[in-house]
Amino acid sequence: MPTPGGTTDGDPDTLVGPLRLLFNLRSNGAAHARNKKWPSFLTQADLNKLQPDKQFGRLMTSTVEALDALASHAEAQVQPTSGERDDE
Repeated sequence: MPTPGGTTDGDPDTLVGPLRLLFNLRSNGAAHARNKKWPSFLTQADLNKLQPDKQFGRLMTSTVEALDALASHAEAQVQPTSGERDDE
């Protein structure tokens, strides 16, 4: 999960991990009939001991933090100035 303030050092797992987790939980529980992987995804996310409303809150927080970190990472990328090209 991104650190407070969105510091990820560009690590792809840190940047997209919470989004991947959200996708897995959605795919294996909310969008389809819960399958046998559901408990392991909850445990992986450290959500298994929380009540559903707290699970939701934690997922929303981690998702917002991941999106903020992705935005910060994108903004930090050096953009070519007018007239510059990568192949020059």
